[in-house]
Amino acid sequence: MKTFKHSKDLTILILLIIALVVLVLSYHAYWYRIEDKDLGCTIYLKYSGQKVVTKGEHIITNWDNEQEDIKSIFIVCLICGVIGWTCIIILLLSQFANLFISSKSNRFLMNICSRVISFITIAFLLISILYFLNLPDTYADWSGKKFNFIQITDSIHTYPYVGWIFVCLSLITVMGSTILLFVSNSKQKKPKTIFNTFETVQQPLLSTDPLF
Repeated sequence: MKTFKHSKDLTILILLIIALVVLVLSYHAYWYRIEDKDLGCTIYLKYSGQKVVTKGEHIITNWDNEQEDIKSIFIVCLICGVIGWTCIIILLLSQFANLFISSKSNRFLMNICSRVISFITIAFLLISILYFLNLPDTYADWSGKKFNFIQITDSIHTYPYVGWIFVCLSLITVMGSTILLFVSNSKQKKPKTIFNTFETVQQPLLSTDPLF
């Protein structure tokens, strides 16, 4: 059985698995939370619709035609997330292959491809995160109630929820794996000095064999 010799590649592999799992979970969770104390309700939003909770009861509804602009924001974020998810799968396969590749030239080419795909992944996850910042203004155009992306007042509490935070965590882990891709595997060689040379020359004279 072939043993894993490249701890760096194994670490990258673990980080990418975490990024993949967290990204998948993000689209099963709600992305935004609005607590309106004036109306006495809490609203949770995600790409498939919204959930309105009032006094222990909750109503789940899909986005209707009047909420197409809100839905479009989630769709863009979802598409970017799916592209990022696909790139992470490719990175996982390349890093898994790296654990068993012994040829330096093949590993070099694989690392170059992994670096390029990593930057593409970061770009799409970043777009997904930043584009979602448009949600408050778009939601306000429909509801008539304006609020900030993060707002804590006596009448309303608004902030990003689990799904959006998970995408941020996925981005951080991908960035961590990308940094490791640029870390050299080679050990630093000990610099050769005159003292090293002297020790090498004197080594035969330090024999422990008896002279008499």
